[in-house]
Amino acid sequence: MHSTRGNLYRWRDRFIFYAEQKHVVNFYDQVKEQLPSVKRTLFSVPFYVFDRQNCETASLKEEESEHILLSANLVQDTNMQKDYLDYHRKQFEEWPEVSKGFCNAEFKQILLFKEGQQLLLVIDIPKGADFEDLNKKTVEHNPRVAEWNRLMSAYQEGLPGTETGEVWVRFERMDTGIK
Repeated sequence: MHSTRGNLYRWRDRFIFYAEQKHVVNFYDQVKEQLPSVKRTLFSVPFYVFDRQNCETASLKEEESEHILLSANLVQDTNMQKDYLDYHRKQFEEWPEVSKGFCNAEFKQILLFKEGQQLLLVIDIPKGADFEDLNKKTVEHNPRVAEWNRLMSAYQEGLPGTETGEVWVRFERMDTGIK
């Protein structure tokens, strides 16, 4: 395979190639052709998008960002999956405190993808910032975000291989040496 611009992330024996859509599709097609026995999932269009335009102070100084990739599964119940998607579709109107929490945490962008039962969450944060510290700011003085998180947890479960009670797993960026 020839190199494609993007980053490779890993959690245990699972890998995610994250890049611009055209590069992802190209990479996906290459893997499909050259490694046909490898299980692949293509996350192409997010069903939920948050960006700084949703913040009262939309301008966050322009700086490099890094991607935090997390994944979980939705519960198998298709009615609950529909409800989960509906909650996210209405979140800006009915749960505006959630996006306010993202603004407080200085998240630059959040994309949430779904393919089958699997969710992929991509959070862009300022480069070098500590994700755990920023994430705590989402609920700081904002009990509605904690309520949202509790509500959403009823719809989510861990990927195969997670520990009991573990739901969202973080994929770590790999240094591939590819530029």
